Amino acid sequence: ALQRIEKSVVNGESTASVHTVAAGDGTIIWSPLPVELAHQVEPTVALYRYALAHAGIEPVVSVADPDPGTLVYPAVFKNAVLFGLVSELGSPVRLRFTHTETGREIQLAMPAGRAALVLVDRTNGELLGSYEPGGRERSSG
Repeated sequence: ALQRIEKSVVNGESTASVHTVAAGDGTIIWSPLPVELAHQVEPTVALYRYALAHAGIEPVVSVADPDPGTLVYPAVFKNAVLFGLVSELGSPVRLRFTHTETGREIQLAMPAGRAALVLVDRTNGELLGSYEPGGRERSSG
């Protein structure tokens, strides 16, 4: 456990709050607290969501019932999205997520501590292929 965490103090503020400052053609979003060091993931997620929304960036994926022990990582290519899925949980989990660009919902069962890959067409949401734990492979061809 950390014994000491540095934070910034802004004169005249009684509580720490996120600051949004114009800088040239852009914006700086600054937190006086190191949210990445929090014991829970929620403060970091909230700050990053705020920054992405402020920048007008739409999320590539929406995860139903997100869990800090699972990761859904999209790698976006010209015509497809490759979703890397990882479970660090000690028990099986059912992952359900949506490719927001096409609205394609994907569900799969993940054994404890395993990974999977899912490839989706960016134009129509068609499942192009997947590798799932247990040796299951699917493709559209």
